[in-house]
Amino acid sequence: MALRIQMHFTGQLARAAGERERVLEVPDGSTLGDLILALARGEGGEFASLLLDAGGRPRSTTLRVVDGQQIPPGADGLALEDGAEVMLMTPIAGG
Repeated sequence: MALRIQMHFTGQLARAAGERERVLEVPDGSTLGDLILALARGEGGEFASLLLDAGGRPRSTTLRVVDGQQIPPGADGLALEDGAEVMLMTPIAGG
């Protein structure tokens, strides 16, 4: 059985993906880290480089929000549930 996840992208990720929202299906039992890796592999290019570090791991600087709750870096083992809403944001620099 697949999980349907409502994705939301902002800023650079939205530009690289060419959209702000998408419904993504992932295998039952998928974690937040699995989802990030699947997105990066599916999109490739700039989108993947925004999500993954040079070692192919999810960047700790990417803000992750699942069902309205911010998920700290290193908690990518969080199990996803069907119908979850996930927002990914890259850091914003400024001064």
